[in-house]
Amino acid sequence: MRTYRQALTYLDQYANYELNRTVQYSPEAFNLSRIEQLLDRLGNPHQEFKSVHVAGTRAKALRAG
Repeated sequence: MRTYRQALTYLDQYANYELNRTVQYSPEAFNLSRIEQLLDRLGNPHQEFKSVHVAGTRAKALRAG
């Protein structure tokens, strides 16, 4: 890849999980209890180090222009 446009074309070939959702979310179903149980079973490894999680959805900020 040599250009920004080539990079976008490459990234856009992958599935868009925002549009291809198989599970419909509702306020009742959207909670963190399952992941909290998993983390408990793993010994809560996320509490062992300091970190910052920076996230976005499909680089919209970069592609807006």
